[in-house]
Amino acid sequence: RALAACLCSALLLLAVGLLWMRFNVAPGRTGVPFPLDLLQYFVPMTDWVAERLRAGELPLWNPHACSGTPLLATLQPGALYPGTWLAIWLPKAKALPLEMLLETVLAAHLAALLFRAWGQGLAACLAGGLLFAFGCILGTSFWPPALSTLVWTPAILLCIEKLIQGWLWRW
Repeated sequence: RALAACLCSALLLLAVGLLWMRFNVAPGRTGVPFPLDLLQYFVPMTDWVAERLRAGELPLWNPHACSGTPLLATLQPGALYPGTWLAIWLPKAKALPLEMLLETVLAAHLAALLFRAWGQGLAACLAGGLLFAFGCILGTSFWPPALSTLVWTPAILLCIEKLIQGWLWRW
């Protein structure tokens, strides 16, 4: 059983990596306009949050938007979300794509675990993980708050499933 779980994880990682390289191409190579929200809002906000955190401060305020706006209290930049912290150590051009890739891999793995908890076999777990990652996650990859939220949906459902199984409820 442990070998099947390791095999499933390895296959998911390989498949997500291959699909990511195929579908997440650099801007300008697809003919599709790059999302302006990502470039004009999320990248600068992530950079500002990282700059404040690198300085050892909580990013409480953004003086660059609307004559100043709350930053820590704004959900979209995700100042306290661990994925955002990658920008502390990496340049912003690498931090955001790496965060998206890691979240896609995590989403696929969590969805596969959920399918396993539902009693599905290895093939169904792999298919379910990949379909969730590339049916739900890839479509929101240019909207970081939605991506960071959707990643955890299978984990929440898995917790509910384990809670129900532990209480031995019958439906």
